[in-house]
Amino acid sequence: MSTYPQLQAQFAQAMTSSLDSGAALALTDDPVLTQVTALVNALPYYGDMTIEQVHRSALATLLEVNMPNPGIAPHPSDSGFGYYTTYSYNGNSSGYQNAFYSGVALSATANAVATQVQATSGNLNNQWWGNFGVTVLTDAVRLAVSPSLDTGKLSTDLSNDNAALLPALSASYLGVFSTGFSPTAAVVSAVLGAGQGSAAVSLLSDAAVKGQFTSNINQAVAMGGDSTNAAVWFLFNLWISLKALGAPNVDDIIQQSAAGGLTVPAQVGPGVWWSGGYTSWFAALSGSDVSAQAAGTIAADLPETEMTAVASDPPVVPIPFSTSEPHGYATSLCNWGALNWYNPPPSSCFGRGTLVLMADGTVQAIETLAIGDEVLSSRGPRRVILIESPLRQGRALYQLNGLEVFVTSAHPFRCAISGAGQTPALAAVDPWALMDSLPDRIRDGVTALRPGSRLQGWQQGETEVEVTQLTALQGDDAEERVYDLLLERWTEDKPAYYVGGPDTFLAAESETADPSFDLACTVAVASALQGMIGSAQAEVATVRQVAEAVSQLRLPPSEDASAVLAVPATLPAVPDVNFYLREGRWDEQASMLEAQLIRQHARTIRRRLSRPALTGSGRSDTSAGLIVRDLELLGDSGLPAQVSSTLEFRLRGAGLQSRQEGDRVFALPLGQGEKTRWLLLLDQLIDFKVAGGSGGPAALVGTLSAETLVIGHFRFNLELQATQGVQEHFLFSPEGVIVGRLAVEEVTLHPSGPEVSSAEAPGVGQQMARAVQTGEHLAEQFRQVGAHRLARTRVSGN
Repeated sequence: MSTYPQLQAQFAQAMTSSLDSGAALALTDDPVLTQVTALVNALPYYGDMTIEQVHRSALATLLEVNMPNPGIAPHPSDSGFGYYTTYSYNGNSSGYQNAFYSGVALSATANAVATQVQATSGNLNNQWWGNFGVTVLTDAVRLAVSPSLDTGKLSTDLSNDNAALLPALSASYLGVFSTGFSPTAAVVSAVLGAGQGSAAVSLLSDAAVKGQFTSNINQAVAMGGDSTNAAVWFLFNLWISLKALGAPNVDDIIQQSAAGGLTVPAQVGPGVWWSGGYTSWFAALSGSDVSAQAAGTIAADLPETEMTAVASDPPVVPIPFSTSEPHGYATSLCNWGALNWYNPPPSSCFGRGTLVLMADGTVQAIETLAIGDEVLSSRGPRRVILIESPLRQGRALYQLNGLEVFVTSAHPFRCAISGAGQTPALAAVDPWALMDSLPDRIRDGVTALRPGSRLQGWQQGETEVEVTQLTALQGDDAEERVYDLLLERWTEDKPAYYVGGPDTFLAAESETADPSFDLACTVAVASALQGMIGSAQAEVATVRQVAEAVSQLRLPPSEDASAVLAVPATLPAVPDVNFYLREGRWDEQASMLEAQLIRQHARTIRRRLSRPALTGSGRSDTSAGLIVRDLELLGDSGLPAQVSSTLEFRLRGAGLQSRQEGDRVFALPLGQGEKTRWLLLLDQLIDFKVAGGSGGPAALVGTLSAETLVIGHFRFNLELQATQGVQEHFLFSPEGVIVGRLAVEEVTLHPSGPEVSSAEAPGVGQQMARAVQTGEHLAEQFRQVGAHRLARTRVSGN
């Protein structure tokens, strides 16, 4: 099978042969013919890393230079029993743009791209690029340090911004083709500088309908696969060449070529080739595109001045002292400052006035329920054993079908059953928020709750209810509470309770994790909670401080799985309902502690405990590799049952850019499932068989497919020189909508040393020992945060 460079060379040879024949024969010695021939030979092949890098670099520059530059916000003020602490930023950056992109300037290529794009789509101005830049930089922070974010809003904005760019994508490529990609830019400049644009257009348009070229293109288009990709790409670049040379109406030339027998695929047909009809060659912009420039600041600590006032007698004058916040610039961007557009939503619950169906058939407002009340559940009458009631915090509540139900965006409802395991089990207004909070729920599918959704319900018996109306209700009462119920024996059979009324009710689940989903992860979390709760209640005073302390926890790199640990005689118990009660009332700190541990660290814990074993390899050289960790998909994009699915990776760059060697292709078979699959825990190694740190820039372009159905695409840059932490990259559907995320971990495979492999994992006993150790490590870090708070107060009070 021919590679993309080889196919490109064949098309170019056929085109230059057409240039040298017929009407062009009389111009053999004409310098214009020489230049046009050089231009054809300079056209990039499909997937050419060089022009891809120039193009993406120009787009990234526009995101970087136009990003807003508001001042950097310091850590929010902090308070506890008898003290009040304030912070001020004392670094050198004037704002966020200056901090993350210091020294970035508008290049000539980026300026040409901006000009072409705005001429095509007038609303894609500097402000638009700047707003897009905030979204992409936030995504870069997400990839690097995994802060807690509103993934639903981030993925929506990232999808929408990329979609807005697509109609002007050809214009952006023209800017690069004419000014930034030197092989073509040099020829275009020379031809236009000599005033020979019209003659060059005539030569090219005439050659496009000559026999050998037409025959080659038509044959390639008919073959499908890589041949078709290469042919369509060549035609696209031919139309771009004509426009760059000043053709007044490229569409007329395309129509004439088609009339002359050239097969012109629809996506590069008249009109649509320029207005966004051909975009499959482009991978959506994401945080990976700005990570290299912003990496230093993302990893940097934020320098601050801290000042604490303490209630004492006699009064003590506060003394300022210098401190730093780990990953503080990234945290300030995402959580504290004027650009914190993607703050995560709090826990999900029901607003006051939501009616709950009781076991005796009556209804009761959720805020009036008490522990011990008996409600009707999907498993029959059940007692309420816990009522959580966090603050609403200004969140929108959603009313469904005009029923007496008012719910936050992440709360799970049960979907109507349509073929066991074939359709998503749960629906939420914001499915990403639910998936972030409760990773175990992804296994059964989480879809968007919207008009047309069908939910399990109750109308004098079990029924199905179609959602016909979804109304957002805003609120501004700072003290308003929202509520969620936990029913007895929840871990045994997962009962749902019914909300709505007065006649029609919907089946809602409790927003709590399933401890049976991943026992090792559950043990680690239980171990951590056991060691944290005392500090959370005594030293880390507020719910916000608990969440912030948990966000600062970091797991060390995975140790060699061959190391043997002592297996504990007993494992920490999964917390029962008493863990979440203090003096008979709901303990908000305990619930927040568990929720934040699961949201921010459950995935990391699972990956750490499931890391493939390290085995001797006997390699003769060093190679770069990738561990494909896990795959999460939204409800409408699961892998279909009984269909073979595949992850295909194409490695670009990394010294592979000769004209005869194209992408290196690696396929990871995902097999078939008896049911639709939304969560795959893979932990599989790919050895790129490429020396790390050589060959220039590299990127991995991939496709998730179920036989011929393409579910998603992804692209990200690779370091290929050192082991990197896990990064979760978004998958974009063919329509440009984010449908999932793929977690990968770059590794370096060394000669004769330990190599990551997909070998046998450690036994259950060792895995549980590591789980306990992981939890104890997190608990110790958390206690240090609490100790620091007490020490700061005591020092300030002396």
